[in-house]
Amino acid sequence: MPNWNLLRTFSALPLFESLHVVVYDIPFRLEDQTCQIIAESVLMLTNFVFCFRRNKDEHYNVNKVFDQHRTFIQQLCNRILVSSQDKQPYVIVENDERGLTVWF
Repeated sequence: MPNWNLLRTFSALPLFESLHVVVYDIPFRLEDQTCQIIAESVLMLTNFVFCFRRNKDEHYNVNKVFDQHRTFIQQLCNRILVSSQDKQPYVIVENDERGLTVWF
């Protein structure tokens, strides 16, 4: 599992403006702390994408995992909106709620 704390180093990279994260085949929900770290880090960017995807040959309970991913995306979206009170983000949540795009 990645060390999401590394996202906090964005402030040391002033030219780093865009990040697209695609997470494949993660059969569980990410932790609340991970959601908070990502939401805080997004504020240092102008463009951010986070998506859950899966390969068709995975054999875990897809519906349960999709529900967990949707919950995470909704939570991440809400945290970004609350944290960005001094900025006006443009947010798009995919129809299946497994992906999120944010522009500032």
